[in-house]
Amino acid sequence: MKRFETPDKRHHTDLVASLYRQYANKVFQQCISITRDNELSRDITQDVFLKVFTKLDSFNHQAHFSTWLYTITFNQCMNHLREQKRFKMTQLSQELIETLVDTTNWIDNATDLFEQALLSLHADEANLLRLKYQKGLSILQLSQQYRLTPNAVKMRLLRGRQKVIIYIKSLN
Repeated sequence: MKRFETPDKRHHTDLVASLYRQYANKVFQQCISITRDNELSRDITQDVFLKVFTKLDSFNHQAHFSTWLYTITFNQCMNHLREQKRFKMTQLSQELIETLVDTTNWIDNATDLFEQALLSLHADEANLLRLKYQKGLSILQLSQQYRLTPNAVKMRLLRGRQKVIIYIKSLN
């Protein structure tokens, strides 16, 4: 069965167009039976024929073309279903969206305020607070980096936090 061998690109395109006309409805029906979703089935049908277009030369004629096409269709459907399951979307209520926006704005404002407070500190104090609370370094790591005892690092962090609090309170 040599009918799918394509000597040139134009013949290849014509062949895929012919196959599309012949099999598109069957592929779509198979997709519907698997996905139970018309829109998704239309998309998958297009994906199947794009795959057929790119892989037609690899069809090895060991099975009927329809069997090969069925396998591609089934695999495409399962891939889409797995993807949907992995990235399941949910509708967010307007109230939740507004809450998220308010929270994001609050976080942005708090971050800006914290940065302003850090600018009011001595550079070493601000750097120590950034390393601890923004970079997540441990007390031990900070004590090694600054060549201080862990208790000295804790005390400097406490004093830095107190200065930040005083600065923020002074703005109100």
